[in-house]
Amino acid sequence: MPKAEYRATLAQDRNTVLIEVMIDDQPQAWSSSTAAELSSLIDLLVSLRAGMAAPFPTQPDANVAMPVVVDPCWQAGMTERGEFALRLRHPGLGWTEYQLPAASAGPLTDVLERARGAA
Repeated sequence: MPKAEYRATLAQDRNTVLIEVMIDDQPQAWSSSTAAELSSLIDLLVSLRAGMAAPFPTQPDANVAMPVVVDPCWQAGMTERGEFALRLRHPGLGWTEYQLPAASAGPLTDVLERARGAA
């Protein structure tokens, strides 16, 4: 059975994404997805990826480039359980929230204080 590959392109009006299923470099099926539909698909794929047997490493690999978002929108606060909550807006994923226990938030505070001193 031939292996399907996917091709995705942003429409010229930037309102939809065309996803094509390609076999032997020929389109076999397609879907035109709105931002909401694409977000639902991304959420599903992210959830499936999180459950895979091959997790992401706990430390970043210095030899692997990662996506960079410069000066993202962010919010910070405390949860009802007393954890530090950091919310970051990724242009492709939307808002993501990271909750850090106090023990982890301390080293983050240290880094932020050093950054403020260097500015």
